[in-house]
Amino acid sequence: MDFSNFLKNFAIDYWYKMLIVVSFAFMVIALTLKIYAIPNAALFLLAFGGFLIGMGEWVNHPYQERINLDYSFKVTGHPRRPKLGGIALDLVGSVVLAFGMFKAAFAFM
Repeated sequence: MDFSNFLKNFAIDYWYKMLIVVSFAFMVIALTLKIYAIPNAALFLLAFGGFLIGMGEWVNHPYQERINLDYSFKVTGHPRRPKLGGIALDLVGSVVLAFGMFKAAFAFM
């Protein structure tokens, strides 16, 4: 197994991968530090919802190749192709994110 090629797959080159990394960092912060501006449970729910949305979009953007033999070219990329698992992760993440927003908005009332 080529380790350099293994690390290439973890490049943060799309917005949904960045959302995963940032959300994971905020989940760690919510679990380890005391936050006074927002309750830790609300921050964790917001971060977990963002994490699930990022994972769902990663599933919905698979690597694709198209080859045109008439013009001799190959097109590669990550266009959105929704899958059932990705849509489910997006929906669950949206509900968790909305609940976290509700919990954060009404925490100090």
